[in-house]
Amino acid sequence: MNNVWVILVLLLSGALQAQTVVLDELPKRMILPCERELPVSKLTRAIIPMIPWRGINLAFPFELEEGTTNYTLSGGDVWAFDKAMKGSNIVTLTFKKFDQNKNWGTVQDFTISTPNYVFSFALHAVKDPSEHCTNIRLTLSDAERKRLLKEKKQSYRETLDQEYAAQFAALDNTAEERALLMVGSLAQRKPDRTRIKEEGSLRLSNGDELVVYVKNSKTYGTFSTLSFDIENHHAEKALYIESLFIKQEGRAEAIKGASTLPKKVKAGKEAEVVFVTREALPETGLTLQLKTKAGHLEVKW
Repeated sequence: MNNVWVILVLLLSGALQAQTVVLDELPKRMILPCERELPVSKLTRAIIPMIPWRGINLAFPFELEEGTTNYTLSGGDVWAFDKAMKGSNIVTLTFKKFDQNKNWGTVQDFTISTPNYVFSFALHAVKDPSEHCTNIRLTLSDAERKRLLKEKKQSYRETLDQEYAAQFAALDNTAEERALLMVGSLAQRKPDRTRIKEEGSLRLSNGDELVVYVKNSKTYGTFSTLSFDIENHHAEKALYIESLFIKQEGRAEAIKGASTLPKKVKAGKEAEVVFVTREALPETGLTLQLKTKAGHLEVKW
């Protein structure tokens, strides 16, 4: 009896060993994830074959930003996609559902658009696993990469210009508001007035005169103004003005300020000018220097 059991065990062991298969290589129908390249242009078009229940990764050569990337999948419920996550360049395609009785050969359009590119893909349901490629890497040529870099630099410059313009506009508005508040504050004060009533003249080539008449100065707290008239007595020619300086006796540099000085005074006309400074103007010891194309003149008081 024992011999019978031994024989049965040996037979069973041999049968099990005969059914064991050692896989030295993968079956031909098992397709490993592969990779293929797809060159990128302004409009990139491609057919993407897919077999059911296997996904595809679209690897873009740049980050797909959330606010500027649009995704569109045409009508149908065979495919689904996952948008690129923040900071990522990968879009994943999968089958949403597949009916083997009617979905073979189905095609759906999938479009991804960015500020610089449009990617138009035709998703095609196929039976042959060898047509399916899991990883599609979109690549930029050297020329396209340089063009994209140039456009990015230009866009960056334009953005900076817009930001600077907005900042300067805000500064201008702030400065204007402060100036208006300052003017309002000064208007509530009674200025200290100094009457000057001094004039200087320059004889022109035709015998007519250019006259500067200094009327008065006023002090509003920390601000001072100097008012004067420029009279062009020439009957035909306009007077072109080059510069104005207000100087104080004992000082080398001119008093800093701003004025309403015009660039020219028409023939037979006069101009009222106001010079404003944040310095205190003394009642005496000042000189007004006016430089014109017809010559220079001074008024002292």
